[in-house]
Amino acid sequence: MTQQLIISDHAFDRFIERHATADLGPDRCRELLRAELERGVLVGAQVGDDELYLLPCGDVAAVARDHGVRIVKTVLTYEHAIANMQSVLRHRPRAA
Repeated sequence: MTQQLIISDHAFDRFIERHATADLGPDRCRELLRAELERGVLVGAQVGDDELYLLPCGDVAAVARDHGVRIVKTVLTYEHAIANMQSVLRHRPRAA
């Protein structure tokens, strides 16, 4: 992900919930999340234009693109991302 990257507060909060330790401040946690995102691998897409990136830590980032800028909307556990994708597939109307 080499384009400009904006991390939403929501995405940052979700990352901190799972990866923050007492000795790391918010600035260091933000650096860690940015490093994870830079090494993330595109694994799929959600409904719409969002892309899903598998991060080295095992989480999945939902990223939207807007005029050349990538916006990290949320960071999910791998299990939660899979459950979301399965739910979308189950509720998608079938072609006749």
